[in-house]
Amino acid sequence: MIEWSGMRALAGAQSEFHDRILATLLFTDLVESTTTLVRVGDVSWGELLALHHQAARSEVERFRGRIVDTAGDGLLAIFDAPARALRCASAIRAAATAHGLQVRAGIHAGEVATVGVTFVALPCTKPPESWRSRLRTKSSSRRQSHP
Repeated sequence: MIEWSGMRALAGAQSEFHDRILATLLFTDLVESTTTLVRVGDVSWGELLALHHQAARSEVERFRGRIVDTAGDGLLAIFDAPARALRCASAIRAAATAHGLQVRAGIHAGEVATVGVTFVALPCTKPPESWRSRLRTKSSSRRQSHP
């Protein structure tokens, strides 16, 4: 006899996740937004945030993505390919820099589940420590070679 309950537990109940697709999610967030708000004041912050959101929406559209959600100074967008999401993140960072802001961006490429009108990145395994240390080494050498 084959026990299938393990697969149901791993994959989630049908009522929880209506659909699963391969996609790329882009998450962005402004660095030190509260500090910036205090420094520039409410009115200027509102204008700056509106400029940022307008530029981010424009870049997401340009790279054929779709904004799924916004929260404060962050956004969640979905793309059909990682390269588009990465290029979009770079363009959003450049636009933010032009407005005196810094953006953090994260990418999830893989299976995502639809939950209502939004998407959830499904958990994946953590890369082995040997990979993470190689990535840290490459990242530090890039910083040293590009002042």
